Amino acid sequence: MKTILALIICMLTTVPLTALSLYAGLDAASLLSFAYDELSIRAEVSISLDDNLRLAMGGGVHDTMDSYDDRGYGTIALAADYFPFPFLGLYVGMSLAEVHFPYGLDSDGVIRFSNTLRIGWSLDFPYVSLDLRLNIRDLVSAGAQDSHVLAQTIGQLGRFSFTCLVSYRYDFNMLERRLLK
Repeated sequence: MKTILALIICMLTTVPLTALSLYAGLDAASLLSFAYDELSIRAEVSISLDDNLRLAMGGGVHDTMDSYDDRGYGTIALAADYFPFPFLGLYVGMSLAEVHFPYGLDSDGVIRFSNTLRIGWSLDFPYVSLDLRLNIRDLVSAGAQDSHVLAQTIGQLGRFSFTCLVSYRYDFNMLERRLLK
């Protein structure tokens, strides 16, 4: 984890500030979880280092709304996305670290880990970004105990999930244009 953090800091120090874009958003697709008697709220903050690379830090709360089952997970994730064709907005990404912290009276108290492959399409407007993505959780370790327990407890943490991230977008090159006027 220290190596990943050191690599991210080195990358951020070598990129000029005007090349960065900052995104902060909520997952609108997680609102569909209320139809399945679950509470699932996800948020993500990301920074675009250039046209081809984006680093994201996400978090979420996933809870059962069943009166007989008091289990839930708080999630923290660090991910990287690569845009092979930046003009199209298509990207592929993966989680670098994804940790699920259990809470509730009926939880087993075991911290769970998972990996996610992300395939998506991002559409940027001047101050808003729309990001549609398919999340494939634990593609390699399909029979892992952690992914099985997560999928059985919370439907949004199953093998496949869909994300519609609506984000506020701030380009640092807009700051440079304002300062040069």
